[in-house]
Amino acid sequence: MGGSSTTTSKVKKPKFGIVLDSPVVASGDMLSGRVWADIPNVLKGTRMQVDFVGKEETKVEYMVSESYTDGSGNRQTRTRHEHAHSKRDIFRIALPVSEQLQFTHTGKIEPGQYVMPFSTALPAFLPSNMEINAKGGYAKISYKIKMALKGSGVFWDYTAEASVYVTSASIARYVPFDGPPDEQKVKSCCCFGRGSISVGASVDNTSLAKGQQAVISYACRNQSRNDVKDIYAELQEQQQQQPIYAAPAIPFAIDSSDVITTEPIICTSTFNYVYGGAAQTVSGNNDDEENYDIPIAAVATPIGGGQQQQPPPPSLALLLSKMQEAGIGDRDVVMNLYGTNNPMWDEFFAQLSPQDYSAIIGQISSSFDESDVAVYLASDKMAATFTCDHVAQAVRITEDWNRTNLIEKLIPYCTDFHLKPNRTRILTSLDDWNRCKAEVGFQEYLNSMADTAQPKKYIPHPRNTGTVMLNPAYADWMKANGN
Repeated sequence: MGGSSTTTSKVKKPKFGIVLDSPVVASGDMLSGRVWADIPNVLKGTRMQVDFVGKEETKVEYMVSESYTDGSGNRQTRTRHEHAHSKRDIFRIALPVSEQLQFTHTGKIEPGQYVMPFSTALPAFLPSNMEINAKGGYAKISYKIKMALKGSGVFWDYTAEASVYVTSASIARYVPFDGPPDEQKVKSCCCFGRGSISVGASVDNTSLAKGQQAVISYACRNQSRNDVKDIYAELQEQQQQQPIYAAPAIPFAIDSSDVITTEPIICTSTFNYVYGGAAQTVSGNNDDEENYDIPIAAVATPIGGGQQQQPPPPSLALLLSKMQEAGIGDRDVVMNLYGTNNPMWDEFFAQLSPQDYSAIIGQISSSFDESDVAVYLASDKMAATFTCDHVAQAVRITEDWNRTNLIEKLIPYCTDFHLKPNRTRILTSLDDWNRCKAEVGFQEYLNSMADTAQPKKYIPHPRNTGTVMLNPAYADWMKANGN
């Protein structure tokens, strides 16, 4: 009798992967890499979807109290721990690679080894990777490149992913802080008066990225009968209990009113936050990869093909609505989405009233971005129509610490600043302390325009259109004159 045997061969499975040119990329820079696929046999599949996805996740722990009746009929209260979780996409953009696959006449993918490069420019407003754990909860932001071969499986698709670490964008802005003096009463044994001490402080720049320096200056007038042992300054990060860096303490003599400048304090933040992060209200279900909520400033406008829909006419209500939808991308809505190559919006911006101008500034979620948008509109869009009234309205809605800084950046673009009554309208919108500082800024600007040796304090930024920077010549002039 003859025998029979069967031989089985193991079918090789396809493999997929993602290789990044760099796993670390800064907001606003190019992200690039390659998707590779090793397909040994004909494989079904409709298309390859590759997305760059940013996700935020939060968890909070809280206590809930409830009343109940015990066995004796008495009302009691008990507490229990509850948890709440949330997760959603904060950014998603599709990377086109499907056209690089080869299909058979039956619509299947040809066997072979594929390498499909991709690249995309990340928006400058993307918050960086971060994770904080505290009190049983956490908050984190993470990014990934995700690949899925759609229609390649019965129950699931072939997938691959790679983590991307996004760091802070470089911050090209100059936002000083000059706080009013703070007087503190000095007491002995909690009730006996010993006089008072006044301390004022200023910081040369409060808009810092990791590795940048800040210089803190402070003055102390000791009008008490106590000695001041020392004064010190430190740079702290809100999410940390420990200071990032503390400048050495400096002794102070009685009745001293000298201004003391610390040595440079270097920002060594461990979290690399992008400035101005803000919560966004979204609707819909982000679990569906075909339909998701993303910031409006990141939405690509389709060009060519099909019937083009007429855009709505420019209006303040439309602009403020789009800025609110964009959340942390509100700056880009003004400066890029509507502010670049858009004649209809150029005409709208040029005719902004002082009230409408201040409404736009007030919609900006980040105090640091307020100056950028304000200067951009004044210098680039309202060159012939910007007035002192626009400045007066804007400073009323900006934060107190940023008012005189914003004024000094805007007055070079006022078409009517040469008339004293117009300058007075700016001053009347300020309190006594800010009015005093603004008057000094007015005189400095007038001196710089009078063909004196004093340079202008701010000049246009050479790389960032619509923004200004501290004039190096002004800084050198101040040092040369003992300031």
